[in-house]
Amino acid sequence: MTRFHVSSFNLPQRDGFASAHDLLTCTKGGDVDLDAMPEDLVTRLRAAWASVGRDSTIVHGDLNAANILTAADGTVTLVDWDEARRDAPVFDTATWSDAPSPVATLAWEVACSWQIESSHARRVAQLFTD
Repeated sequence: MTRFHVSSFNLPQRDGFASAHDLLTCTKGGDVDLDAMPEDLVTRLRAAWASVGRDSTIVHGDLNAANILTAADGTVTLVDWDEARRDAPVFDTATWSDAPSPVATLAWEVACSWQIESSHARRVAQLFTD
C-alpha cells in the first residue's frame, strides 16, 4: 500500500457506497446498481472482484495522469474524487507495473459506468462476455 492508503486505513466507507467485496452480496453502492445489469455479466464481474481480497482502505478509484496535478513548487493534488470509497487498494494500483492484474478494476469500470456512460461500459464489458 502507498503512504496515502496507510494514512487513510481507518476512515469509514462513504455513505451510500459499497466496496467490491460488499458487492459480492449486495447490489447497490455509489454509482453501481448491479440490478440494472444482465445477470450473467454481474456473475462475471463478481468473480473478478472475488480475487481482490478483504483488505480495504480509502481508494481514489480513478488514479490516472489527468487526475494528478503538480504545482510549480512540487505540491501534488489529486482531483476527481467521485469514485472514492473504502475498497481494496488494488483499485488504485492495478495499472502499475508491479500490481496485480487490472481485471477487477475493469470490472469496476463496467459497473460504475453502466448507467452514466452506457456505451463505454458496454464496450469494456465485452472483455467479460467474449
